[in-house]
Amino acid sequence: MALFIADPRKALACRVLAAAALVATACQGPPPPPERPTSKRVAVSVRSIGIPYGPVVLLRYGEQLIAVRVVAAPAAGYSIEYEWETAKVTARGFSTEERGTGKAEEERGFGVVEAGPIRFKWSRASKDAGWLYWPAGSDDLGVCSLTWASFDEIDLQRPNIHWYTQKMFQR
Repeated sequence: MALFIADPRKALACRVLAAAALVATACQGPPPPPERPTSKRVAVSVRSIGIPYGPVVLLRYGEQLIAVRVVAAPAAGYSIEYEWETAKVTARGFSTEERGTGKAEEERGFGVVEAGPIRFKWSRASKDAGWLYWPAGSDDLGVCSLTWASFDEIDLQRPNIHWYTQKMFQR
Protein backbone atom coordinates (compact mmCIF):
# COMPACT_ATOMS: atom_id res chain seq x y z
CA MET A 1 0.00 0.00 0.00
CA ALA A 2 1.48 3.35 -1.07
CA LEU A 3 0.74 6.67 0.56
CA PHE A 4 -0.15 9.48 -1.85
CA ILE A 5 0.50 13.06 -0.81
CA ALA A 6 -0.69 15.70 -3.31
CA ASP A 7 1.48 18.57 -2.07
CA PRO A 8 4.99 18.01 -3.58
CA ARG A 9 6.73 19.78 -0.66
CA LYS A 10 4.96 17.62 1.92
CA ALA A 11 5.64 14.51 -0.17
CA LEU A 12 9.35 15.37 -0.32
CA ALA A 13 9.45 16.07 3.43
CA CYS A 14 7.80 12.69 4.13
CA ARG A 15 10.30 10.90 1.88
CA VAL A 16 13.24 12.64 3.62
CA LEU A 17 11.87 11.72 7.06
CA ALA A 18 11.32 8.10 6.00
CA ALA A 19 14.85 7.86 4.58
CA ALA A 20 16.32 9.39 7.74
CA ALA A 21 14.43 6.88 9.89
CA LEU A 22 15.74 3.99 7.76
CA VAL A 23 19.32 5.27 7.96
CA ALA A 24 19.09 5.83 11.71
CA THR A 25 17.77 2.31 12.23
CA ALA A 26 20.46 0.75 10.03
CA CYS A 27 23.29 2.71 11.67
CA GLN A 28 22.41 1.91 15.25
CA GLY A 29 24.59 -1.20 15.32
CA PRO A 30 24.20 -3.93 17.88
CA PRO A 31 22.14 -3.39 21.01
CA PRO A 32 24.11 -2.35 24.07
CA PRO A 33 25.38 -5.27 26.13
CA PRO A 34 24.23 -5.73 29.73
CA GLU A 35 26.35 -4.13 32.46
CA ARG A 36 26.93 -7.54 34.05
CA PRO A 37 27.20 -10.87 32.26
CA THR A 38 24.23 -13.23 32.34
CA SER A 39 23.99 -16.92 31.53
CA LYS A 40 22.91 -15.95 27.99
CA ARG A 41 24.97 -12.81 27.25
CA VAL A 42 28.38 -11.28 27.85
CA ALA A 43 28.95 -7.79 29.20
CA VAL A 44 31.37 -5.52 27.34
CA SER A 45 33.06 -2.21 28.12
CA VAL A 46 36.07 -0.27 26.93
CA ARG A 47 38.24 -2.11 29.50
CA SER A 48 36.84 -5.60 29.75
CA ILE A 49 34.56 -8.45 28.72
CA GLY A 50 32.27 -9.82 31.43
CA ILE A 51 31.95 -13.59 31.12
CA PRO A 52 29.56 -15.90 32.96
CA TYR A 53 31.01 -19.06 34.49
CA GLY A 54 29.63 -22.23 32.91
CA PRO A 55 28.40 -21.14 29.45
CA VAL A 56 30.70 -21.02 26.41
CA VAL A 57 31.88 -17.54 25.37
CA LEU A 58 32.88 -17.06 21.73
CA LEU A 59 35.63 -14.72 20.54
CA ARG A 60 36.79 -13.87 17.04
CA TYR A 61 40.49 -13.13 16.53
CA GLY A 62 41.36 -12.43 12.90
CA GLU A 63 40.35 -15.56 10.99
CA GLN A 64 40.03 -17.70 14.13
CA LEU A 65 37.18 -18.38 16.49
CA ILE A 66 38.05 -19.08 20.12
CA ALA A 67 35.48 -20.60 22.47
CA VAL A 68 36.20 -20.43 26.22
CA ARG A 69 34.25 -21.98 29.09
CA VAL A 70 34.99 -21.66 32.79
CA VAL A 71 34.38 -25.14 34.22
CA ALA A 72 35.30 -24.55 37.88
CA ALA A 73 35.31 -21.44 40.04
CA PRO A 74 35.54 -22.13 43.77
CA ALA A 75 33.05 -19.92 45.62
CA ALA A 76 35.58 -18.94 48.27
CA GLY A 77 38.65 -18.75 46.03
CA TYR A 78 40.16 -16.47 43.47
CA SER A 79 40.92 -19.00 40.77
CA ILE A 80 39.18 -20.58 37.81
CA GLU A 81 39.70 -23.65 35.67
CA TYR A 82 38.74 -23.31 32.03
CA GLU A 83 38.70 -25.12 28.71
CA TRP A 84 38.99 -23.67 25.24
CA GLU A 85 38.67 -24.65 21.59
CA THR A 86 39.67 -22.88 18.38
CA ALA A 87 38.26 -23.05 14.86
CA LYS A 88 38.62 -21.16 11.59
CA VAL A 89 35.97 -18.57 10.75
CA THR A 90 33.67 -20.19 8.18
CA ALA A 91 30.03 -19.87 7.20
CA ARG A 92 29.42 -23.51 8.16
CA GLY A 93 29.89 -23.12 11.88
CA PHE A 94 32.36 -24.14 14.56
CA SER A 95 34.60 -27.10 13.70
CA THR A 96 37.27 -27.59 16.39
CA GLU A 97 40.90 -27.43 15.26
CA GLU A 98 42.67 -27.19 18.60
CA ARG A 99 41.64 -27.49 22.26
CA GLY A 100 43.16 -27.07 25.67
CA THR A 101 42.60 -26.41 29.35
CA GLY A 102 44.05 -24.02 31.87
CA LYS A 103 43.90 -22.55 35.33
CA ALA A 104 44.09 -18.89 36.33
CA GLU A 105 44.79 -17.64 39.85
CA GLU A 106 44.54 -14.05 40.93
CA GLU A 107 47.76 -12.53 42.14
CA ARG A 108 47.75 -8.80 42.85
CA GLY A 109 44.22 -8.59 41.45
CA PHE A 110 44.72 -10.45 38.16
CA GLY A 111 45.21 -13.92 36.75
CA VAL A 112 46.01 -14.96 33.19
CA VAL A 113 43.76 -16.89 30.80
CA GLU A 114 45.53 -18.32 27.74
CA ALA A 115 43.26 -19.70 25.02
CA GLY A 116 44.86 -20.65 21.73
CA PRO A 117 46.63 -17.62 20.24
CA ILE A 118 45.31 -15.10 22.75
CA ARG A 119 46.16 -14.17 26.33
CA PHE A 120 43.89 -12.20 28.67
CA LYS A 121 44.22 -10.77 32.13
CA TRP A 122 41.36 -12.11 34.24
CA SER A 123 39.77 -11.08 37.54
CA ARG A 124 36.89 -12.41 39.56
CA ALA A 125 33.66 -10.41 39.56
CA SER A 126 31.51 -12.77 41.64
CA LYS A 127 31.01 -16.48 42.24
CA ASP A 128 29.15 -16.61 38.89
CA ALA A 129 31.21 -14.36 36.60
CA GLY A 130 34.56 -12.77 35.89
CA TRP A 131 36.24 -10.17 33.69
CA LEU A 132 38.61 -10.72 30.78
CA TYR A 133 40.56 -7.55 30.01
CA TRP A 134 41.10 -6.54 26.40
CA PRO A 135 44.73 -7.28 25.50
CA ALA A 136 46.90 -4.49 24.09
CA GLY A 137 46.52 -4.18 20.34
CA SER A 138 43.19 -6.00 20.30
CA ASP A 139 41.83 -4.22 17.22
CA ASP A 140 41.34 -7.59 15.53
CA LEU A 141 39.46 -9.11 18.49
CA GLY A 142 35.69 -9.36 18.82
CA VAL A 143 33.39 -11.05 21.31
CA CYS A 144 30.02 -12.58 20.49
CA SER A 145 27.06 -11.12 22.37
CA LEU A 146 25.56 -14.56 23.09
CA THR A 147 26.77 -17.61 25.01
CA TRP A 148 26.13 -21.33 24.50
CA ALA A 149 25.57 -24.23 26.88
CA SER A 150 28.32 -26.33 25.26
CA PHE A 151 30.91 -26.25 22.47
CA ASP A 152 28.68 -28.55 20.38
CA GLU A 153 25.81 -26.05 20.45
CA ILE A 154 27.69 -23.12 18.89
CA ASP A 155 25.54 -21.90 15.99
CA LEU A 156 26.98 -19.05 13.96
CA GLN A 157 23.76 -18.79 11.95
CA ARG A 158 21.64 -17.52 14.86
CA PRO A 159 19.97 -14.30 13.70
CA ASN A 160 20.49 -12.38 16.95
CA ILE A 161 24.31 -12.70 17.11
CA HIS A 162 26.20 -9.43 17.45
CA TRP A 163 29.97 -8.97 17.60
CA TYR A 164 31.43 -6.38 19.98
CA THR A 165 34.90 -4.87 19.72
CA GLN A 166 36.77 -2.66 22.15
CA LYS A 167 36.78 0.15 19.59
CA MET A 168 32.97 0.30 19.75
CA PHE A 169 33.20 1.55 23.35
CA GLN A 170 36.03 4.08 22.91
CA ARG A 171 35.12 7.75 22.76
